Amino acid sequence: MDAVTTVTENGETRTESVSVKLSIDVMFAPEKTAILQMDENSTLLSRTEFNPDAMPDAFTPVSAAYLIAETHKQDATIKREVFSKDDEVLQTFFAQPDGLCIWVDTPIAWSAEGGGAM
Repeated sequence: MDAVTTVTENGETRTESVSVKLSIDVMFAPEKTAILQMDENSTLLSRTEFNPDAMPDAFTPVSAAYLIAETHKQDATIKREVFSKDDEVLQTFFAQPDGLCIWVDTPIAWSAEGGGAM
């Protein structure tokens, strides 16, 4: 949606414009979120499952080179997203009571050595 307004004050005319873009995607409600910690050889180090509305305040990988976030949805599909040490947050989804799915940013606390505890 675009809007353009022309305003004249004290004999001076100026044009102001505003543009708004809204994107909506449809998705089935997430049933659980799994965080997989992987080493540099793509070996699974650990797998932790969360209720989508109960992600931790922060996530600290344990010696992981990268993470995979799995979103398990009501229609039995699984969405996977990879997060590297360049990423600062895990983005996961949960369904509110009204059915609207929103995303949650969970900070990733990468340690200098890649170690730590959740």
